[in-house]
Amino acid sequence: MIKLGQKLRDIRIQRGLTLDDVTRALKIRPAFISAIERGEYHKLPASAYARGFIANYAEYLGISRREALALYRREFDEVKAYTVLPDRFASPVDIVLPRLKIQHTTLIVIFIFFTFLAYLGYTYKDAFINPPLYIDKLDALSENSGTVTIRGKSNPYAVVNINKAPVYVDSDGAFSKTISVFPGINQITITAVNRFGKSTTIEKVVDSKN
Repeated sequence: MIKLGQKLRDIRIQRGLTLDDVTRALKIRPAFISAIERGEYHKLPASAYARGFIANYAEYLGISRREALALYRREFDEVKAYTVLPDRFASPVDIVLPRLKIQHTTLIVIFIFFTFLAYLGYTYKDAFINPPLYIDKLDALSENSGTVTIRGKSNPYAVVNINKAPVYVDSDGAFSKTISVFPGINQITITAVNRFGKSTTIEKVVDSKN
């Protein structure tokens, strides 16, 4: 038994009509007309559109709309059809690419987010961590001078005080200061304070016999 699509195609050709002629007359895309003629109804946009396209195409060629739709229903089970989208929408490539784009965008957003967190952590770490403070050397008392030199290292942006007196800190965080001591036991307090008020203190005891 001749199928609907073949019947429509044969009548079109007999009348010398091209797909473009049908398209201009019915405003239906050539791809949809070809799908109808090949019986590939699953390539039509949706069941309602499919029935409308077929009815209009049949009527245009002089075939009863009722007859054409009856043949369509006999050939195609809309309920069991796995898709009603045309190839350009149903193509796995078209479906996968947007997913890949979404995943790619998500990864970029996550990367930017964690980069921003790392930047905040690096910038404001001093708000949570006491500044480093190391005493590299406590020089012996200079002979008959009653002085001692303290050398150490801290954060280059920290304020260092020795016995409450400020000490110059270079760009590497190194500092050095010579202070006077009195005969006997002397307690030396070295303190480093960062811009957030966090501080580290080291206390040294010097026994001066001068």
